[in-house]
Amino acid sequence: MQRAAKSDLILISNSSLKDGQSTTTEIVYGRLYQQMATAITARFCKAEDLRLGAEYLVTLADNAYTWRRIDVVARVGSLLRVLPLPPEYESAATYYLALHEKQQGRRELARRMFESVVSRPSRRFVARALQSLGALEFGAGNLDASLALRVEAARVGLIHEAHDRTTVLEAQRMVAAFKGIEGFHHGAVRHLEGLSEAVHSIARWQPYVYYAYLNSLATEYAAVGQIEEAQNASRIVMASPYAIAYPEWRETYDDIEQKGRRPSRSVVAIGKAVTVEAPAPPQATNVVHLPSFVRAESSSPRPLSVFRSGPARIIDFFRRSKTLQANAAANRRFKKLTAEQVRRLTQDQKRARLVKLIYEFQPGNKELEKILTRVEAILFELDSPDFPA
Repeated sequence: MQRAAKSDLILISNSSLKDGQSTTTEIVYGRLYQQMATAITARFCKAEDLRLGAEYLVTLADNAYTWRRIDVVARVGSLLRVLPLPPEYESAATYYLALHEKQQGRRELARRMFESVVSRPSRRFVARALQSLGALEFGAGNLDASLALRVEAARVGLIHEAHDRTTVLEAQRMVAAFKGIEGFHHGAVRHLEGLSEAVHSIARWQPYVYYAYLNSLATEYAAVGQIEEAQNASRIVMASPYAIAYPEWRETYDDIEQKGRRPSRSVVAIGKAVTVEAPAPPQATNVVHLPSFVRAESSSPRPLSVFRSGPARIIDFFRRSKTLQANAAANRRFKKLTAEQVRRLTQDQKRARLVKLIYEFQPGNKELEKILTRVEAILFELDSPDFPA
């Protein structure tokens, strides 16, 4: 009974987030980790048993990180560093300690530690280190470098899928966030919706990933005007136990709820304007109300359009489609670069531009096949033994 209580305290302790209990929590955690180190070294004599103990510590650190308990993460890193473990756990120790340095504001030291993880032969924690380096670049305002590092983290994570599926999804979620930052909110929604199946597949043992994903999806839904979908997703996020550790999720929820309470300004007046108040919509169980017409939990009537008799206007949809496409092409943020401009780009900028171009133009399946075929032809040519060094 007492042992179970200690385990619960290690994994999750919401009460320790209160300022008044910080000193007591520090003492309790210190004793627990001293006991844990003694127990592990005394009990796990065989290498395989010691590895199992190390895996438990890695799981512990990962769970603590999702709760933003960086102090616990740092203690696990220190413990992994002193135990006689394979090299991959030395990378884990450095990675967890770097997270603590980053949280303490020692960003340059954290950067060097993350880079040392990337450069080591053991590849298990490389994707995570790249993801963290991307976060550092983002904090410094280097968006292109940050995006390139996120894409690289996803690529490396796919190679080591057994260990880094969570990192792959987190990297992909951040790529979608970059699309939103650039103003491509519809593309961000499509990107996130494409991750749904993968997110649900790991939500059982990594529930944080699911709630973080829903928060991102709610943000982008609100940006494209799908307020009801955004509200539904954000309410699930706020009902999660993780919400207490992520105050920014509350900010997202409040922003979406405020948008949902704004009255519609879509009033069309033809001739003499007349204001007509609509009765409350009937409550039917077999009718689905689209969010652009009926707002969830709205108590005020919506203004309606005013009509008058007369012939309807005929719209040439083909011509209008061509006009919209021409306007979209004219307003694109990306212009074709000259060969000289391409040469001046850094390696990170070139990688980021490749990704952004695909997001901007949204090529279809046939175009993507052509792009992929050409890219593979170039890259595999580089890998060929006949290619000149």
